[in-house]
Amino acid sequence: MPHSSGGGSHSSGSHSSSFHSSGSHSSRGSSTIQTSYIAAANKYPGAKRYIYFENNMPVFVWADYDVTKDHRSRGRIVKLIVALIFWVLSVLHSIHNPSELEWTEKELEAAGSNTYLINDKADIFKDTSGLAQALEEFYQLTKIRPAIITVEEQSWINNYDSMEVFAYDMYVNIFDDEKHWLLIYSVPPLTDDNFENWKWEGMQGDYTDPILTTDETSAFNKNLHKMLLDRNSYSVEEAFEQAFRDLNKTVMSIYIPLEAIISDIVTLVIILLFFFFAGGGFHPVREKIYRTATLCPENFKDYDNCEYCGTKYLIGFHKKCPSCGAPLKAHDYTTDAQGNITAIIN
Repeated sequence: MPHSSGGGSHSSGSHSSSFHSSGSHSSRGSSTIQTSYIAAANKYPGAKRYIYFENNMPVFVWADYDVTKDHRSRGRIVKLIVALIFWVLSVLHSIHNPSELEWTEKELEAAGSNTYLINDKADIFKDTSGLAQALEEFYQLTKIRPAIITVEEQSWINNYDSMEVFAYDMYVNIFDDEKHWLLIYSVPPLTDDNFENWKWEGMQGDYTDPILTTDETSAFNKNLHKMLLDRNSYSVEEAFEQAFRDLNKTVMSIYIPLEAIISDIVTLVIILLFFFFAGGGFHPVREKIYRTATLCPENFKDYDNCEYCGTKYLIGFHKKCPSCGAPLKAHDYTTDAQGNITAIIN
């Protein structure tokens, strides 16, 4: 059904259409992981301790799954690629890339031979030749049939709740299709102080939406309203004429609206933030390091340094240097019944 493309009045300005059809922590379900350079830190129920080395220092990983075999980032990369594909499709969809309307023989027969309509019921236009040229050019570009009708306010003000309702009623009574763009200009009676609170309203058919987008009609409305206010430079028909001539320069252009650009950037940032940080991060490099880790019981907590490369290793757990592979210094130590090292003798 036809819908408003916006409008305005002398007293309240212009308005646009209100409707248009157009160290880290991570998780995987119940699985969690925590890392630390401190042997006894970050332990939590159900977690096992793994150890790997970074810059000759041991790093401990507590996890309730086998970090040496889990490859969560691989699945996340696939999900990220899918999300980015949908984002690209959304960006492509937001591009204003219109094509002119097509009319069937039946529609052409019903619409008649006139490609535009100028009906000055209020008898305010003096010379419409320039306006007619601008409307014809608009039709040739878009194949949307524009119509400009002037009326006296008394003819509708007492029978309709708003000018938008009046414009809708006029559209459906004049046109049998959704391929017209109706613009109505209403002339009020003069007040005692000679203030003329004129009004205007646009009504467009649904099939015009891919061309007359919210961005296009909003720009047109602002431009038209500005010129309607400047009566020293433009008569009413000249304001409509110039507004259409300006619109004709851009209406069939290919571009991404500014609002869509901002929305696309925000959406992309949200997607990236979610995949890199939500649920504990997105660390394909870290997971590659985890594959070098070794399950390390908690009873090994004391350190010494390799005499050859200086790597810090766990006494009693490492039999050779985890970095250079050199034999390690022998240590004597005591243990309790559970196998925990209780004291280092030498």
